[in-house]
Amino acid sequence: MIVGMAATDEKIASCVAHYRRLLDVLPDAPTSLSQAPDSHLRVILDKAGAKRRTDAVLARLDEAFLAAGIVTHPRLTEPGLDREQRIFMLDGSAQIEGLAPDRCLFDDERTLHHFLMANSAVLDEFTSRGLVDFRSESPFTDGKRVDLLCRERDTNVVVGIELKAAQPDDRAVGQIEQYLDDLAKYAKDHGHPGSRAIVIAGQPDLSVKRRVERYAAAQGQQVEFLLYRVDVRLEPHPSE
Repeated sequence: MIVGMAATDEKIASCVAHYRRLLDVLPDAPTSLSQAPDSHLRVILDKAGAKRRTDAVLARLDEAFLAAGIVTHPRLTEPGLDREQRIFMLDGSAQIEGLAPDRCLFDDERTLHHFLMANSAVLDEFTSRGLVDFRSESPFTDGKRVDLLCRERDTNVVVGIELKAAQPDDRAVGQIEQYLDDLAKYAKDHGHPGSRAIVIAGQPDLSVKRRVERYAAAQGQQVEFLLYRVDVRLEPHPSE
C-alpha cells in the first residue's frame, strides 16, 4: 500500500494525458482494438509512478481515464489483470460496438474449432441457416485448408467458415479473400450451385469486415461476419 502511494495525482494525470494525446492525434476514432493505442499494464503503472499493481492504484487510474474521456479495454478495475496484460485506450464518446471481455473468448482457434465442431448440430446460428455436413479443415485443390466446411441443406450451397479466436487483422483480409475464390472454385468442381463464407471472430473489426465485404461484392459472392461468446452458467445441484 505504501508503494502504491508513489502514484501521485500529478503522475497519474501525466500518464492519462499521454494516452489522451495518442487518441487525439488519430485521424478517426478506432473501430477495432488493432487501431487503438495500447500498452502493457506494467508500462501504464510505471508512467503513473506505481511500482506495484494494487487495486487502489488501478481504481484511481480507471477514474482518471474516465474523467479524461478514455475507456480502457479491459477496464483497469476488472479482476485478475496481471502486469503483462495489454490495455487498449478507447475514446469514451466513440465506443467500439461488440467488444467482449477476454474471459468470454477462447485462447486459440483450436479450442474454438473443437467447440464448434462438437456443437455444430445444436448451435442456433448454424441450425437457423440450415448448415449441415460439417467437415474439419477440408483442403482445397491447392492444399489450402478452410477451418470448417459445410453446406446449406435446402440449397446445397457450400459454406466455408474461417475462425479467429480474437479479432481478424490485416493479414486475415487477404486470407479470407483467397478463401472466397477457393470456395467458388470448389463449388464449381464439386457440383454445388454456389458458395459463401462465414467469418467467426472474438472481437469486431469494422475495417476488415468492410474490406472483405467489398471484395466479396465485386466477385458476386457473399460473406457474413459473426461474433462468438463463451457463456458458462452455474446452477444448483438437485437435492434429491
